[in-house]
Amino acid sequence: MSNTASAAPAPAPVPKLILGPSGSGKTSLLGSLSPACLGQEKKSGVLQLRPDNPETASLFRQGRNLIEHGRAPFQGTETLTTYEFSLSRYNTGLNRLLKGQETDYKFIMPDAAGGFVFNSGMSESADTRTIARYRGELLDILTKCDGLIICVDPNNDRGSGEFFVDLPHFLDEANVRRLNISRVLVVLTKADLYVVDQGRNAERHLKRLSPKAVGLEAMTRQTLAALQVYLPKTTKIGFCWSSIYGFLRTGEPNFDKTNQGLLFHPNSADGGIGKSEAIENWRPYQVIEPFHYIATGEVMDGSIIEFA
Repeated sequence: MSNTASAAPAPAPVPKLILGPSGSGKTSLLGSLSPACLGQEKKSGVLQLRPDNPETASLFRQGRNLIEHGRAPFQGTETLTTYEFSLSRYNTGLNRLLKGQETDYKFIMPDAAGGFVFNSGMSESADTRTIARYRGELLDILTKCDGLIICVDPNNDRGSGEFFVDLPHFLDEANVRRLNISRVLVVLTKADLYVVDQGRNAERHLKRLSPKAVGLEAMTRQTLAALQVYLPKTTKIGFCWSSIYGFLRTGEPNFDKTNQGLLFHPNSADGGIGKSEAIENWRPYQVIEPFHYIATGEVMDGSIIEFA
């Protein structure tokens, strides 16, 4: 009998959950994470993205076509779909001694047509059995996760407001008393559209706007207080802007409001630009940062305003 004990398997990573009302851009944000991480890896090699099921692998493949085709090819799913992926960080310095060479963080996003887990997104034709399955899966993840990303389109106040009313109601109906979430991040998507009329001053103008103020206007302080009932008092709640299209170096959004896609890309109607130039122009705005923050608790480039 060998004296060498077999190493105990590493515990499964505690999942982080991604939620948002219908049309909030959560699927687009997730899909664009793949090419954004590829660009980041070339610079530092610190973060690595891995799809954990076929649905997510397919979404990430679509994401890598974003620059060539000029628009996010991500539409709301027609059926109940669960996206799962892992974000790995290669540790350096003291973290490498304390945590080993690599740390894995697990993310899950259950998605369904119209986001009908909540009343505000439910269509009249929604199948009640699918709704029940969706809600059951969501509740299971909510009670296990330790991090939550909520995607909000600041250009659609009505949908965001209804979602934030429905979320506490859902938890109340499910008899949830307390969640074990340590960090919540409200991600204000489609930031490019929010400031598109500012022209070359758009990026500068966005940086002067408080994502906390805009986020609280979308969700209201009352519904935030209702959500906090289910959270530990130590939970940190943050707000940040995000744009999958980003901004050109001149400061204007790399977004064509008419065609709802990139301003410059290889297949644009005016003949397009070279792929290498399109890649150089594409500077997604805070696409990686939300996932990095929820995973590690570390703020990148002062991009997040935390709300206590």
